Amino acid sequence: MEYYYYVLEAKLYLHENIYVSIMTEFVENKDSEAEKQDCERKAAKRLMERLKKQFPMLRILFCADSLYACESIFTLCRKYRWSFLIRYKKGSIPSVYQEYESLRKQEKNYEEFQNNGSHCWYDHVNGIDYNGCPINLLEYGESGEKHFCFLTNLPITLKNRIQLLRDGRRRWAIENQGFNAQKNHGFYLEHLFSRNGQAMKNHYLLIQIGHMISQLLDAWSILWEDISIRHEQKHRCLLESWKHSRLLDFPGLDAPFQIRFL
Repeated sequence: MEYYYYVLEAKLYLHENIYVSIMTEFVENKDSEAEKQDCERKAAKRLMERLKKQFPMLRILFCADSLYACESIFTLCRKYRWSFLIRYKKGSIPSVYQEYESLRKQEKNYEEFQNNGSHCWYDHVNGIDYNGCPINLLEYGESGEKHFCFLTNLPITLKNRIQLLRDGRRRWAIENQGFNAQKNHGFYLEHLFSRNGQAMKNHYLLIQIGHMISQLLDAWSILWEDISIRHEQKHRCLLESWKHSRLLDFPGLDAPFQIRFL
């Protein structure tokens, strides 16, 4: 028997190897009398609203997979004055790709080049009309094997489209650096430690905090230069050392206190 609990996570890109969680939204019906089942898009709208309230001045580039390539998400990004760079598949909004196909021949932004022996190409069109709002499409292909399309409200130019592609593909790094590490490298994200809903949420949030600390420590590679051990062993060593580490005395406290991991 398998158990699934869907969670939507907002992760912040800080460094090539540091993707930290800054906000979590559980995909669940908060209203017991709700007539429709909760879904990822509904949870995304709740998370985006919370994110805007918590960080009203933060400049955000919203990157997501093709599930979020829809009018309601575009509208929210415009409302919050966020940029977006969202993976796009032809079938999700057919009219956008149809107009792109007709305009690309006129725009003539197509460019081919060789990269490490692979034949690659770029193309883009700005100002595609989608329900009265302009949207831009960036396309990239590589030797018939890789093919990516992104929708964005950022202007695409011949100079910036390589950087836009890199930014859009960082979502895959979030998958690998974030969720894959939490599932398969000592964090046991997929393990059912409890059948209690609140306990599962608490455990999930503690994993996010622990993984954040782990990424920061791993990024500081000088700490581990002469230590040839796996990630799981590093974590155990840190945990054992923290079990017996005393915090410094603070003014106003009657006695020093100690961190305990139970």
